[in-house]
Amino acid sequence: MILRSRSIDTVIITGIATNVCCETTAREAMVRDFHVFLLSDGTATAAMGNASAAELQKASLATLGFLFAQVLTVDEMIQKISHAVRTVAV
Repeated sequence: MILRSRSIDTVIITGIATNVCCETTAREAMVRDFHVFLLSDGTATAAMGNASAAELQKASLATLGFLFAQVLTVDEMIQKISHAVRTVAV
């Protein structure tokens, strides 16, 4: 409600525990009709059980990118924001 009251329709997700916190945030934002961007190199996770951190990260990014978010690198997101700012300024 706070984001909507400020006319925010897009979220950019970074953080720790890609497969838990970041993934939950992305899923919740998408079902609430936000545009969701998740930064692949702006998130990280740790190994759990027999799964390595790299395996969990890869699986989360694949799932999120397929259904819930646009997965970009930090540099790609900066370029996207820069392009949007230039477009609005013109």
